[in-house]
Amino acid sequence: MAGAVIEMLSTRKMVLLVVALLLVQVMFFLIGGLIAPAPSTAQVNIMTNCITDEKNGPVTKSSCKKQVNDLYEDTKNHDAEDLVLIVNIPRGNHQMLPWFQYLLGLLHVDITYKEQNQYNPNSTMLLDVKLYYSNNPDRAARNDPKAWNILASCQEERHLECTFHPPENNNDYEGIQYDCDVLHLFQLGSVPHKYYLVNIRLPVRRNGKEYNRIGHTQELSVVAIRQTGGFTKVWMCLKSALTVIMCFPVVWFWRRILLLDRKPLLLEKAIFALGVCMIFLNLPLELVSIFFEAPWMLFFTDLRQGLFYAVLLSFWIIFVGEHIMDRPNRNKLSSYKWQLGSISSIMVALLVFDIAERGMQLVNPCATVWTHHNFAMALLIVASISGCLYFLTLLYMVIKVLRIISIKQKSVQAVSKRGKSIKTVARRFRLLMALSMGTAALTIIFYILSQKYDGLLEHGDHKVSVSSAFFTGVYGLWNMYLFLVLSLYAPSHKEFGTEINDESIDNRQELIELNDSHAVTTEVSDHAHILDLTQQKEMQD
Repeated sequence: MAGAVIEMLSTRKMVLLVVALLLVQVMFFLIGGLIAPAPSTAQVNIMTNCITDEKNGPVTKSSCKKQVNDLYEDTKNHDAEDLVLIVNIPRGNHQMLPWFQYLLGLLHVDITYKEQNQYNPNSTMLLDVKLYYSNNPDRAARNDPKAWNILASCQEERHLECTFHPPENNNDYEGIQYDCDVLHLFQLGSVPHKYYLVNIRLPVRRNGKEYNRIGHTQELSVVAIRQTGGFTKVWMCLKSALTVIMCFPVVWFWRRILLLDRKPLLLEKAIFALGVCMIFLNLPLELVSIFFEAPWMLFFTDLRQGLFYAVLLSFWIIFVGEHIMDRPNRNKLSSYKWQLGSISSIMVALLVFDIAERGMQLVNPCATVWTHHNFAMALLIVASISGCLYFLTLLYMVIKVLRIISIKQKSVQAVSKRGKSIKTVARRFRLLMALSMGTAALTIIFYILSQKYDGLLEHGDHKVSVSSAFFTGVYGLWNMYLFLVLSLYAPSHKEFGTEINDESIDNRQELIELNDSHAVTTEVSDHAHILDLTQQKEMQD
């Protein structure tokens, strides 16, 4: 875009801007790594095996008729319907806080090898789960079943996958534990209550079908995972500050666009749309769940972030594409229908996946899309294939635009007296393109880490939270990248001046857009024509 700040800004101011943004970016990583605690924490709670004659209401440890240690051996003489597994979350005198944002419960089954009762890989587990809550601060009072209110009741089937690793040089396998995968138990999108009670029954027969014939089960435990309150507070402070800060450059950018005596270009609309989505993502709406019961907040947060991803991926395609499109095809959204189609495939697949997971959990906290394994895998495969096609297309477009910029730079320098200025602008375009690809790479790494990794790097007495550093660092990177794009692609204030002289006209003609492939061909052909005329004149002389 001719007349943009990226072309008019002095090198000194450009360097100061980039250095300032880099320092702010480093600050975001340091906040996450040194100040914020880990984003999440896990607590393992061993379930109490209880024999009771209570059939409907909550069962607490104090109301338990008999507690048993070995789930299989001690319950041979009892009806499976009389067995209830109990766990309190959190344990001890601690309590849950709304700052924890969510509560995820995973079930771990402890199975040991027994010759007479071996693990059956074809068996299905049926979990009859009841989830209760209480806000009574008196621990003794909470032992009374009447202190608990029902939150959710569900029956879910789970397929348990276990592997056996026999010891070397030992044929006696008795008592050796299987390595079993954890099972999804429940997930709450907010934590409005202080205490939670989980009751699980393991029926062996329902509707004429057998369940829970999985082998010698000693005990079950629930892994309770939640977001840490300290991280939530740091996260909300960052989002609140960035919401206010990012409003100014977005409004300033669009105001500059409206001052021009032309309609906004497609690239300018894409930048503004990305700015609006960034502000929407920055809004600390999670604070609603701190003061009100909002089980939909986790699902809403996923939708909000998915919208930002869709606009960000679309912006990168338009940003790179507008630098290589010919004049007739430029400034048309239809020119990117195939690229936007791959983005739509990614987002639709992930949206359906999220609705089947988080959306269903609004009705049934025990629901999970992985109950239908083939359906879940199909959605992920579609999203993965579309994602690969998108990034291959983006990489091809970036290589192409860099090649066009190089050709344009050489052709303009050959016929221009201000080759140094053109070289500077070309360098800035390459820098911005590199930052775009770097942001894309870190966004992918951030998504993978947020799903799969949560750990600490220890060095002496200091601990650096890798997950927190990436959460705050990449989140800050999105804002800093957008701030840079808004600053550089806004129309320069020189566009609104009233005085026009020959020198300014020459500058505008020479600082032409480096993104016009049609202009590249024209410039090169004109330059060749000039050389031919010069050679003919020399031969005549």
